[in-house]
Amino acid sequence: DPLKKFLEYSKSEGLEVVVLNIPRLREFNQSNYFRKINGSIRDLTNEFPNAGYLEFSNMEYDLDRFSEAIHYNATGEKEVNEAFRKE
Repeated sequence: DPLKKFLEYSKSEGLEVVVLNIPRLREFNQSNYFRKINGSIRDLTNEFPNAGYLEFSNMEYDLDRFSEAIHYNATGEKEVNEAFRKE
């Protein structure tokens, strides 16, 4: 597991890590895959005292915030950046 190896390495080097989960297309978040993987990433991160897990209060964006399935368009970019500054 690459994330686990990275967190172990960071811990051994005394480095702090923040895992930032960014908003995705609503339909992606509702899939079984993302429901499983998000919980696993959060749980794994919480096992390391040098690591923190953060996510936005709104993790689901509509399709009109994306230029294609995973990259924000100008509107989505503005929204996620503003949310990052506020949160």
